[in-house]
Amino acid sequence: MLKNINWLDEHREVIKTSTHRIPERLREIDRGYFVVFNHKKSSFEIHHEDCLPNDSFQLWIPFEELDQRTIDRVLETRVENAKALYAAMERQNAKIEADKEKESEEVTREICKDIFQYCHNQHPSKDAPDEGAYTTRFM
Repeated sequence: MLKNINWLDEHREVIKTSTHRIPERLREIDRGYFVVFNHKKSSFEIHHEDCLPNDSFQLWIPFEELDQRTIDRVLETRVENAKALYAAMERQNAKIEADKEKESEEVTREICKDIFQYCHNQHPSKDAPDEGAYTTRFM
């Protein structure tokens, strides 16, 4: 079916081969995989022919050229690795959340120090009342 298709639409060109034979190597992993270059976004995409014509998109390749990283990315994101990939995402999200919490605590600590310094400079002695404390100045 894919042998006769050169373009998925006006922006996405099917790549049949490359210098490192990446499209062919991807088909060794799964016979349905094929590579597309999206001219509008200037990026490579991996599609699967079982899902043609509507939802064939599988993943976006974040590299400017097709090389071994493409193969590694496809193998890493396969369904068989979903549990490990999900666990890695959860660990990364937990680390991001902990870093945000730590940064928030540091900002809060600095603000509290500033408030303390301000209050301390305005009222150096807490034991002695000010000179108008026992007068009727508020009446």
